[in-house]
Amino acid sequence: MMTRLTGRALAGIVVAVAAALAGTACGHPFTPAGYSPARPYSTVRPWTPPPPVAPPPRGPMTVGVDLYDAQDYSVAETRVLGERAISYIANTLRVKSIGIAWDYAVPGWNSDTVLPASPGTPSLADIAALTSIARSHGLRVSYRALFTVTGVNGQSERLKPAHTKAWLNSLLTTETPALRLAASEHVGEFVVGTETASIEGSPLWHGFFTRAAALYHGTLSYATWGGSPQAGGFFSAKRALPPVGRTGLYGATAYPSVSLPSDAPVSKLTSAWESFLAHAPARVLRRTALDEVGIPAADGMYADPWEWNHVTGRPDDEVQARWFLAACAAAEREHMRAIYFWNVNLSDNPGAGLFASAVRFEGRPAAEAAIRSCQRSAETG
Repeated sequence: MMTRLTGRALAGIVVAVAAALAGTACGHPFTPAGYSPARPYSTVRPWTPPPPVAPPPRGPMTVGVDLYDAQDYSVAETRVLGERAISYIANTLRVKSIGIAWDYAVPGWNSDTVLPASPGTPSLADIAALTSIARSHGLRVSYRALFTVTGVNGQSERLKPAHTKAWLNSLLTTETPALRLAASEHVGEFVVGTETASIEGSPLWHGFFTRAAALYHGTLSYATWGGSPQAGGFFSAKRALPPVGRTGLYGATAYPSVSLPSDAPVSKLTSAWESFLAHAPARVLRRTALDEVGIPAADGMYADPWEWNHVTGRPDDEVQARWFLAACAAAEREHMRAIYFWNVNLSDNPGAGLFASAVRFEGRPAAEAAIRSCQRSAETG
């Protein structure tokens, strides 16, 4: 089982959009060369979100950080690592929300089975311990499920189950203990899956969410593949979305490819982000969280923010910081309900100083300041 020690990345195509924006590709660190995420979208349906059954969220945008637990540590180890990571999130980054994320395993590309990944899926006791630590630091908590496929993480957009209903039944069975934990811990939101692109528009999700809502009465959502205007995905007119139940709330990963130089000002980056987000209707954006926003701190990454495994540009912390500021500003202007920055790994030691890897934002003062600025801006409106 491979571990996302370098974070999740994206692999795909670059599509020009206006003068400053190219399309978005989505994928993750171990996507093989030559793979095009456009393939799951050879046939697509009109983008038809179901009518919402609850009013859109009110109040300031939630600003959070994803905490990724990719190992079934002992509870004692989890508590030590969790206190270190969550203290950093609460006291250095000063956000008010944390998204605890972990992997489930899918044995094959066409498999109808979803299982806990040994040793990659944390135990319920581990998740409960992290939840308790986060609460002790005054953080709101959400949960998010990711998937490894054939033992490799970060490729769930390539899944194509032979039988979607069986796959969703298996996911619900595997996820039920965590849903019950979320209910008992009064967790604010449970993101039941991430980027299963080929089945995101299936009407069978309606039954899944109906049954999940009987187990957990908080906010249920799903992190849709963000996509690109031409290839499909959330930020496109080409994709259908899963019916997410009574709240009508959505989530999406977002890695737009922007054709701007590394020294581009935040204002131009913000405009590019707004152009990208605007491919979804305003009435939907108000109900949507950016569940994952990230970029390596290196020259040339605005065109390929998903490329986390083969970073060749020279280190440039301002690239990462400007990206965070622009994403935050655009999300606020579109009245989106939340933004989460990817990511802090549970195995990280943020207090050890600057990470050698460009994909990390721990120990990078500019990026850390950008995240703090986002939180302040959300609070002050």
